[in-house]
Amino acid sequence: MKFRRLKWWIMRKNRFYEGIIFKNGFVKKQCQKVVVVWMRNLRKYKNIEISRFKELVEPLDEIVFPIKIENCYGNNIFKFEFTDKRKNKYYMQNLVYGDYDKMNTYLIGRRNSALEPLVDRDFRYRILKDKQVILEETGIMQLNQNGTNQDKMVHFYYNHKEATTEAIFSSYTNDEKIKIRYSTRKNDFERKATELFFSMEERRSYYYDVFPILEWIMTQIKDEDISISITAKVREEVCSEIHIVNGIVQRYTFTQIINEGEMQIHKIIFAKDLKEFVEEREF
Repeated sequence: MKFRRLKWWIMRKNRFYEGIIFKNGFVKKQCQKVVVVWMRNLRKYKNIEISRFKELVEPLDEIVFPIKIENCYGNNIFKFEFTDKRKNKYYMQNLVYGDYDKMNTYLIGRRNSALEPLVDRDFRYRILKDKQVILEETGIMQLNQNGTNQDKMVHFYYNHKEATTEAIFSSYTNDEKIKIRYSTRKNDFERKATELFFSMEERRSYYYDVFPILEWIMTQIKDEDISISITAKVREEVCSEIHIVNGIVQRYTFTQIINEGEMQIHKIIFAKDLKEFVEEREF
């Protein structure tokens, strides 16, 4: 208890909560209680020391300070609800307790926000030893008009070392999944890809032949030496895939529906120029 009191004093003295407003004294006490344990564990087990709480929020650059923490739930696994200066609502939470590898991870999310109505979106971050905070994953779920969850989901996973992104479209109710792996883009490719995914969810043909997805991607990415992988699975079985390395198509798989009880899976392995491959397929 003495250690915690001392730590709270240090945080206050060093303006640890600069840019942070608390709804009331109870919320402030609850927030400080869980944060001090988290900060202690980061320092003890990860050799990470955060000097300002806002350092954990600033990576989501749409948030405008000061922020006001409205509620705090939990202890070792906690969740904050806060609003920013523009009155946009967010939540922040750690993901696990006692897992060494994930101790320095957390998420910030918003649900049915004015920024993105009928969408639940979260941003998952990892704190590195140099206090740098990197975005590891973004998750998007559509909501119904009454605010309940739909079964449609898109996740983007970021590999910073390889500068690649893996987009995964899936649903709770159907055992179907589409994965696209590509060089990380800095434009609005993710937004457009999300719109495409949500619009195609009912079109089963995409799972049996991902070529139309490739065509769409080529309208968005103009690189001649593109490297990209598209894979569609139904019940964990690969039904269609296209693998391209430096503008060369190396593998193409698609499923042909013969009748209600018969399907044929075709796998073609070759080395063909992407432009030539597309022209042949379109013909």
